[in-house]
Amino acid sequence: MENKSLLVWLRAFLATLSVGIKDVRSRKRFVTIGIGLLGASHPKTITSAINFLDMVFHWSAFYKLFSRSKWDCEGIFGPIIQEAVSLCPVYDPIISAIDDTLVRKTGKKIPGTAYARDPISPPFHVNLVIGQRYLETTIMCHGSDPNSSRAVPVAFRHAPPVKAGKVTSPEEEQILKEEKKKHNMSVRGRQQLFSLRGAIDAIPGGYDRVLIQSADGSFANSCFLTDPPHNTVIVARARKDTVFVEPLCPEQRKGNRKYGQRLPSPKDILASDNYATRTMEVFKHGRKLAVHYKCVQNVRWPGATHDQPCNLIVIKPFPYRLTKNGRTLYRQPAFLVVTGAINKITIEQAIRAYLLRWEIEVSFRDQKAILGIGKAQVWNKDSVAKVPAFISACYAALLLASIRLYDDKRNEAFPTRERWRNDQVTRPSLRDLVRLMQSELAEEKKSAPDVA
Repeated sequence: MENKSLLVWLRAFLATLSVGIKDVRSRKRFVTIGIGLLGASHPKTITSAINFLDMVFHWSAFYKLFSRSKWDCEGIFGPIIQEAVSLCPVYDPIISAIDDTLVRKTGKKIPGTAYARDPISPPFHVNLVIGQRYLETTIMCHGSDPNSSRAVPVAFRHAPPVKAGKVTSPEEEQILKEEKKKHNMSVRGRQQLFSLRGAIDAIPGGYDRVLIQSADGSFANSCFLTDPPHNTVIVARARKDTVFVEPLCPEQRKGNRKYGQRLPSPKDILASDNYATRTMEVFKHGRKLAVHYKCVQNVRWPGATHDQPCNLIVIKPFPYRLTKNGRTLYRQPAFLVVTGAINKITIEQAIRAYLLRWEIEVSFRDQKAILGIGKAQVWNKDSVAKVPAFISACYAALLLASIRLYDDKRNEAFPTRERWRNDQVTRPSLRDLVRLMQSELAEEKKSAPDVA
């Protein structure tokens, strides 16, 4: 562990993120507004961050940092990727996750806003809301405890849909259709995957590191799964009625026939006794769980990966209880497709990578509920994309500081928890880290000499 305060470490790390900014004054504001947005009260706007820092006379310069200053959203995540990769054990694969999220808005004329399906609407009545869509990629990092991983954001991109203008001719409709294909979420996710692979390759020794990218069912398509980068494995959730087939040797191919016999559906494999059930142990929420699964190796998925080798993993439902003495309930089964460099990892590593994907949902919750991502009230086209990416980078810096300084453990540096909290907590929450930073900033202001 490094013997530094959280505030000092954050300022130094945020300064490394601002190296790509040419103006020295903008680099200083980059670090200052980062501390302000982490510590400001709700609503998390740039104005509230300026008020938190007592710098109301410089409000215009901070807004111009996002609307006029020339810096790239992807460029500020470069040092974060290097730091996150350094925290991953050398002989273990680098586990990553990708997902998109919707940030609700009220103004229809804000750049990038569009109607989208409300994810919490009931399945029998789909509701529409106005919001902005963002695509995030994370790397799973941990301290000395490998069973307590954090989803550290390494990319946060604004992904607005292509809006239709005044379409008057069939030719314009065809052009609009092609533009939507080029800018859908799977295409953007594939671009982020190749960008992450390139950033890892640029790190010394990173070219030979294996990357496992986990994704949900929305990315289980031919656009995202076909021909992944080198030393990269993709683990995605498939449908229960997905059609898988056996491979066919090149000597047996005749005419247009490329595939062998059709396999039972994943749902039928789950209920069948013809496939052996295996068991592995994982740690989830501080306790050991037994995962029962079935695996069919070296299969083909004609609808998505075509002749690319895949592994099919069927995970049986997890049992759980709502209360200590309540009746046993079961979660839904999971059907996973593993493709890419499947010979570089084991089946157990693929399952662990997918189970860790839930950490990206924790990342979205923390960034929305605590850091107020998407609440900055900016209208400039560049600011709409830069401010959320900047807050996500500050969130990543805070998580990396927790791992570097405190081994991601809630030790004596943090205040004692409330008496009514009886659950066992091993790592500090985001609120703990923000409060610790606020207390150090308050102590710094008290000890600063008064300027007459």
